[in-house]
Amino acid sequence: MEAQQPERPLGLGILAVTSFGVALWNIQSAVVLVLLMIGKLNMPGAPEIAAAYQALPVWFRGFLLVSAIVKATLLIAAGIAYFGRRRVGRVLGSAYGGLSIGESALAVAVFGAVGREQLIGILFAAFTIVAVNTMYKPVLSR
Repeated sequence: MEAQQPERPLGLGILAVTSFGVALWNIQSAVVLVLLMIGKLNMPGAPEIAAAYQALPVWFRGFLLVSAIVKATLLIAAGIAYFGRRRVGRVLGSAYGGLSIGESALAVAVFGAVGREQLIGILFAAFTIVAVNTMYKPVLSR
């Protein structure tokens, strides 16, 4: 007789859905960066945002683009794994967390200020690392 799997905790489902939402945010960031890089970023309603992107060093724009794509990929794959209660969800969630914290730390080091994006990047990433490696570790075991 096969052992019955424990019911998926509500919090793990919420973490999965939140991961998808943060992935969408990263996809949006990547699209904006691509538009900036090809010179098609037109934001007449918010010229300060366009100016802020233009002020970023070119190497940092490239880093942010690659980072956003990798984070979105990790988050989507982790969210799917959370729903399936797969062990790989812990690895993917931890990888996302490490990358996001590293990206936020680099942004703070380069610009010397903590913005909303860095704060969210650090807090959600830290929560993800803690959650998948402690309270949801027994559930993410298949």
